[in-house]
Amino acid sequence: MKIVKWLIAILIALVAAVAVFLVTVHEPRPDSATTGEAADALAREVQQAVALDAWHATGAIRFDFAGRQTHLWDRARGFARVQWDDTVVLLDTRDQTGIARVGGEVVDDPELVKTAWAHHINDTYWLYPFAGFFDDGVTRSIVELEGDTRGLMIGYASGGVTPGDAYLWHIGPDGKPIAWQMWVEIIPVGGLKATWAGWQDLSTGVPVATQHEIGPIAMTLTDIEAASTLAALESDDPFTALADRRGGAAAPASQPTK
Repeated sequence: MKIVKWLIAILIALVAAVAVFLVTVHEPRPDSATTGEAADALAREVQQAVALDAWHATGAIRFDFAGRQTHLWDRARGFARVQWDDTVVLLDTRDQTGIARVGGEVVDDPELVKTAWAHHINDTYWLYPFAGFFDDGVTRSIVELEGDTRGLMIGYASGGVTPGDAYLWHIGPDGKPIAWQMWVEIIPVGGLKATWAGWQDLSTGVPVATQHEIGPIAMTLTDIEAASTLAALESDDPFTALADRRGGAAAPASQPTK
């Protein structure tokens, strides 16, 4: 009985500690911001600093996301392979359908495809989120920050897995982000800050941030390789089943899906 009471006391203490943490770090979304040409100009400055043109010319990329999922993204055709544990899902990103395999066997499991799509959206956004700054439904505004950094708020009224999310980018002197704060549906804490560090230039000329720290949690992107075409990364095409289902047509490598 004493052990049960002790465990209950520990549980209550942990819940209280979490509640205090949430209250302490939570920040409301800024309601004072400047929109218009100045915000658009800052967004374009960031895009230039992260070599948006080189990103558009990058037709294929692979990477490991924090040791959790591995990705192969054929941007030219809009195909993606997402792997975790013994699960491999081939995605057609144009209609969010796919083929799932568990232990090498094809399974009819729409939930696995849905999970793979969520991983693809989340993980590639941590890899390179800058191309969509001027997409439909995206808003840009400048937020005043303390110190020498500039603040660019990017809001998403639609798209992705959780529309309504917003990110406040902290921009360094060179135009590259050094951190962002998040107001997103899946995180109950508003304004949670994550660093953008460990910038690495890919072979296609695209710089990507490989190190993200959120408080005591560290996420690292590793094994990142990019090329103008999928053939430069893979000797065999892993997406033949998707291509056959779509009709085999492939977009030119020089015009990747954005």
